[in-house]
Amino acid sequence: MLRKVSQEKKKELKILGEKMKKQGYISQMKSMVSELKQYEVTKEDMDLMLDYAKNKPELYYKLKDISVLYQGFLITWKGILSPRRKCWRCWEGWPGSPGNWQGA
Repeated sequence: MLRKVSQEKKKELKILGEKMKKQGYISQMKSMVSELKQYEVTKEDMDLMLDYAKNKPELYYKLKDISVLYQGFLITWKGILSPRRKCWRCWEGWPGSPGNWQGA
């Protein structure tokens, strides 16, 4: 799913766009996205990090790219699961269960 998001958002990815083609890079980004989701990092949290890094261009653009991927992932993930709202019991016990998301 993250590979699909990275393809869709390719033009928005200033630093990570080309690196996503490297072997193992998608796996690294999956780990990053998983941690952000696990710690319930919000768009506002990402914006605060971006604001902090505004005077550090390389860090800023990497965080920006991660933010783009993370937001794209969340939108895609929720879009895939939304038709399954009545079937969320099958997800119980699974880490990151959509039933635990705010607004779900």
